[in-house]
Amino acid sequence: MHPSKKQNRIDTQRNEKNEKETDSVGIIDIITANTEQSYKIEGIVVGQLVGFEHTKNPLVDFKKNVTGRPLSARATVALSETHVGRDVALMFEECNPKKPVIIGLMHSEENQTEAPPDEQIKTISAENAILFRCGKSTLLLKKDGTIEISGKNIVARASGQNTIKGAVVHIN
Repeated sequence: MHPSKKQNRIDTQRNEKNEKETDSVGIIDIITANTEQSYKIEGIVVGQLVGFEHTKNPLVDFKKNVTGRPLSARATVALSETHVGRDVALMFEECNPKKPVIIGLMHSEENQTEAPPDEQIKTISAENAILFRCGKSTLLLKKDGTIEISGKNIVARASGQNTIKGAVVHIN
């Protein structure tokens, strides 16, 4: 027998064996395999911050979300209730659509509002003192309530009354 014919017969036998083994795989196994396959999301997706879980994790929704419910997300930016309803930029951990990561807030003219009053004041605290220094100017806030201002020239301006109060006021 010619070597190529012998090889063809061996290949044919292997194919028949593989077909028999494949036939033993039921239709249910094929359906299960197809439903277990998940798709990947690569790149940035625009979604929406829809709220927060009781654990304070942000909840997001996006067009390619096939779960039918908002998903818990991780975030690389600080978020608060004031951001709910805003569009967010999302990426996905290991490209898994069930693991969204908020990488930022989307900006537009519509959401450029002034910060609420509680976000306009920032608190800086320290146990003993806080020192602000710029060149030859300093502002020192001490634990005992003493405030020291020093610099080459110190100017106090007021469009109304400028009041200096103290138990004792020394000028020069």
